[in-house]
Amino acid sequence: MSTIIIPTDKPIFYAIEHNGDITISGKTEVGNTTFTSHTVYQSDDENTFLGLVAAKVTNYNPLPDVGEWCEAGMIYGYNGGLIICRQSHIRTHYLPEETPNLFIVYQEETPDIQEWIAWTSYTIGDIVTYEGLEYECRQSHVSQPDWTPPAVLALWLPL
Repeated sequence: MSTIIIPTDKPIFYAIEHNGDITISGKTEVGNTTFTSHTVYQSDDENTFLGLVAAKVTNYNPLPDVGEWCEAGMIYGYNGGLIICRQSHIRTHYLPEETPNLFIVYQEETPDIQEWIAWTSYTIGDIVTYEGLEYECRQSHVSQPDWTPPAVLALWLPL
């Protein structure tokens, strides 16, 4: 079976699995094509993509140590879960969950409305609670401790 990834309006994250291992992962940009004859997991949403991969594959490259190279688009095992490197860089001493411009950390989704959490990827339409009130995400973003829903109404709509 062959898979061809041709994104039309958003980049698509992909991981190629062979014998239970991720052999390569990355992002196919709009205007480019990725072709493989192995099993592929793909999504245009980072967290959904990591959830697909986490449910099917058991072996991941560990997050490189401080001072080592992290490659953009690569999936790494971290703290019992998964992360995607967003930008190629030499790993710093900062934790991945504290550097959302460099990493996206997988958060398992549940059907219930969840409490707002810093360093989480939110997409338009996501609903969270914060200090007992509900908010709907207006703009996709990775939250930061000082970007609480009531503090940044450009990102959150009170319900």
